[in-house]
Amino acid sequence: MDYETPAVILHITSGISVAGFAGDAKPAYTFSNAERTDWDASEQLWRDTIQQNLHAGTTTQPVMLTAEPGQDKDGREQTIKIFFEKLDVPAFYLANPGVLSVYATNRLTGLAVMAEGESTSIIPVVEGYAVKAAVRNVSATDNVSEAVQDSISSCDLKVRRELYKNIVLAGGAADLSSIADSLKTELPELAPPNQTIKVATPEDPQDLAWVGGSRLASQSDFRQQWITRAEYDERGAGIVHQKCS
Repeated sequence: MDYETPAVILHITSGISVAGFAGDAKPAYTFSNAERTDWDASEQLWRDTIQQNLHAGTTTQPVMLTAEPGQDKDGREQTIKIFFEKLDVPAFYLANPGVLSVYATNRLTGLAVMAEGESTSIIPVVEGYAVKAAVRNVSATDNVSEAVQDSISSCDLKVRRELYKNIVLAGGAADLSSIADSLKTELPELAPPNQTIKVATPEDPQDLAWVGGSRLASQSDFRQQWITRAEYDERGAGIVHQKCS
């Protein structure tokens, strides 16, 4: 499916949020402390970000939104309903922010440690897909190193070495550097002996998921991944579980 205008990419979190257009190197708009007390507030936030802050049209441009960590089935379905039924988008994709963060660093396999606000999500990614059973969500006061070790240990044995060597820090949390230091000192004591551990903190980590989305949505082979209006009308909100990993 071809569209005349570039897709809108939204990465909205409880910490630093960013928005912009597919194919751009950096987001066009940054803001913090996004208030989403209910679904009406979420709809208004999405609408205002697209129309007022990006000066784009919801009815003419596809939208990629990063999924909230731990969002349940009903939440994912309500999200896609709002975008098609209220915002009237022509196409939509709900993306895993961990997958996008790893992709932004030119990796298909890696472990995204995403620190936003008061929580941290650990998302193992193998060949471009999140290992959902091994995702861990912890609060800011929990030991991130133990959660990382638990997450990797829950993955298939043959991919664990690559995950240890491709840990990617992302998000806008103020203590990201301290998380990196903790992982470098604590994880070797938890991991198997002689395991190589590499922790990458890319430039502008708060933008990393957005950058991955911008790159992915601009690829020609991603066109078939969009959920189109016709597909939504035919199959309903449940299609989000089939097409959005």
